[in-house]
Amino acid sequence: MKPNVSAFGHAIVGHGQGYAEQVGTSFASPLVAGFAACVFQMHPDWKNMKVLSEIESSSDLFPYYDYAHGYGVPQAGYFTDSVSTDTIPTFTIVEKEGKFSVQIDSSHYSLAEPIQGTYHRGMPGESKYEMESDWKQHHIPDQELSSSSSYVYTQVPDYVFYHIENRDGYVKQYFVISVHQTEVLEFLRSDFTKGEKLRIWYKGFMKTIEF
Repeated sequence: MKPNVSAFGHAIVGHGQGYAEQVGTSFASPLVAGFAACVFQMHPDWKNMKVLSEIESSSDLFPYYDYAHGYGVPQAGYFTDSVSTDTIPTFTIVEKEGKFSVQIDSSHYSLAEPIQGTYHRGMPGESKYEMESDWKQHHIPDQELSSSSSYVYTQVPDYVFYHIENRDGYVKQYFVISVHQTEVLEFLRSDFTKGEKLRIWYKGFMKTIEF
């Protein structure tokens, strides 16, 4: 499986004309390599594959995986803190009349509260293009820009991950769904074939349905 894990390959870097946004594995890979070096330093007796396995297990989506995120982003707290291995159910799957409905538990679901941030709206004389470029560089969608002030409102992301594994053990499809209601997904049993598996992950809890 590749990638095994993910990292935030995203940086604001300096160059001859000022600053620019750069993304990619050129930044993400060194972050994970440095993380692995710290694990080796903590556990010098561990072999390479042991370190790899533990880094995968530490990641925020584990044991869920897909071919875009791997097992997710490694978590340092897995190695430094006493972390409970117990998982708390965050959703239920209800089957009725040949349909599967995924329902988020009300105690774990809430609409994300707005986070208030500020950013300078631009100097007098700046063109609309220059101002828009500034906003895009700082990842602030235009629709979230208040027209009456310099305040910006964004939402905390809340996602359900799921994938479909074929009978040979390969993931044939995977999805990331933004959560805006408690009944977030619905599947038809007839859409799956014998031997396939459906895995669903939400806030640290995963369920697998085998067909």
